[in-house]
Amino acid sequence: MIRRIIAIFIIYAGISLAWIALGIGASFRADDVENGLRSAVDSLWGAPQRQYAPHVFYTEPVATETTNSDGTTIIHETEREVDLMLSRSRINIDIQLTPRRKGLKWYATYTTKFAAEYAVINTTDAEHRLLFDFNFPDSEGIFDDFQVNLNGKIQESVKVQNGYFRVEQRLEPGDSMTVGIDFASRGLESWTYIPGNGVTQVRDFILTMTTDFNAVDFPDTGMSPTKKESLDHGWRLTWGFSNLLTGSNMGLVMPTKLDPGPWVAKVSFAAPISLFFFFFILFILSLVQNWSLHPMHYFFIGCSFFSFHLLLAYLVDHMSIHTAFAISSAVSMLLVMSYTRLLVSTPRGLMEIGLAQLVYLIFFSYSFFYKGYTGLIITILAIVSLFVVMQVTAKMNWDEIFSPTKRQAM
Repeated sequence: MIRRIIAIFIIYAGISLAWIALGIGASFRADDVENGLRSAVDSLWGAPQRQYAPHVFYTEPVATETTNSDGTTIIHETEREVDLMLSRSRINIDIQLTPRRKGLKWYATYTTKFAAEYAVINTTDAEHRLLFDFNFPDSEGIFDDFQVNLNGKIQESVKVQNGYFRVEQRLEPGDSMTVGIDFASRGLESWTYIPGNGVTQVRDFILTMTTDFNAVDFPDTGMSPTKKESLDHGWRLTWGFSNLLTGSNMGLVMPTKLDPGPWVAKVSFAAPISLFFFFFILFILSLVQNWSLHPMHYFFIGCSFFSFHLLLAYLVDHMSIHTAFAISSAVSMLLVMSYTRLLVSTPRGLMEIGLAQLVYLIFFSYSFFYKGYTGLIITILAIVSLFVVMQVTAKMNWDEIFSPTKRQAM
């Protein structure tokens, strides 16, 4: 008996090493694809978008004095920028998720429709030429249907350079101007609105974001919306403030689909736990029902388990992960059941082995679809398995099983 247990353990260790190699290979394949395709996705679709609030300012002359070595004074005329606060901001952003798959990875790509209107008041006591600078969210992005209006009048020629454009207007004290901006664009992974550099004051501010998906998440350094309204296929999120000081951003992190490559690697690395449970149950069943299972039987059954992960690792390259999972499960179950029916004579025994494989291979692996719950599911599975085995073996005579005469018979 002891020799048989040692042989089974050696077989288990060898198959586990094969699983580790498979997991490492899947990880490397996914990393190689990611390194080669991420830059391509950025150039084809766009990068994560970071939309800064406009910069509004006017310039005024400043005289500075310097003294030469001979004691003469020289006056230098320069200009400095004086910032003005936006008096009103109305921003509407519509985001539609259009995920793209490249190789073994899904990318959370999206399209946007941006429409904003900003108002500025000359709060000084003098006339000034106000300059309104607007930076696009991606200096190398694609922007369609671009349109700017000043005080309700569309600007036919707006000069865009270095990723931003500028409009200007002379305002008397107390006068105001409004600038409207519209464009369609597309990006990747996240969209963020940044009110300013550092702690910034915003007044009469409303940002409304509409999505066509329900799984919304927010950046770690971002503010949650002040209002959330559920739509038929998404959300309407609103950030509204009358007078706010903040150094935080407002935005959204796009939901991502399950990446096949990293997921297969995780399942492969955890597979030795699955096989340990199954071998343990199979060993107990062989004792309880007096099955004569040679270590080579365990070897072929273990290889049938490994076939599930091996087939899954390469099927996910060509089809959806759930379809690949179903096919791999069916193949592995067919291998094990067609083999064990030649070893176990009773239908009950065959059913018990099939149920054990269904639980410890199929259900165990499927638990990795439930992100955040996998560890809990496996823990519960281990506790339930321990309970069942303890109940079944409580009255077994272990001295007789491990006696020398029994070992010789085994």
